[in-house]
Amino acid sequence: MYRFATLRLLLAAVAFAVGLAGCAKPVTTIETVDTRPEIAIANPAATDTLRVNGVVIGPAAAYDGKQATLRLAKGTHQIEILDGDRVVYSETVFLADDVRRTITIR
Repeated sequence: MYRFATLRLLLAAVAFAVGLAGCAKPVTTIETVDTRPEIAIANPAATDTLRVNGVVIGPAAAYDGKQATLRLAKGTHQIEILDGDRVVYSETVFLADDVRRTITIR
């Protein structure tokens, strides 16, 4: 009888351990979506520079829409493309959330 009770207790402990091992914590995934507007510059010359609101951003070709785009805050922006000191494109644009604006040069 004692042996049967011990075996029964051992089986109950093994069943409990197996049941406990099968429990898993829930998995939660949080994804942040960037809805800021973006601009892309199509067909810039290799020497063109992008300037937004009077601030030089960098080479316009870096924001061609394939490699990268430039994300901006929603609102009104002065977009300029410069070739050296010469302005080859200038426009004031209003950008809303989740909008992509492609500016074509030449």
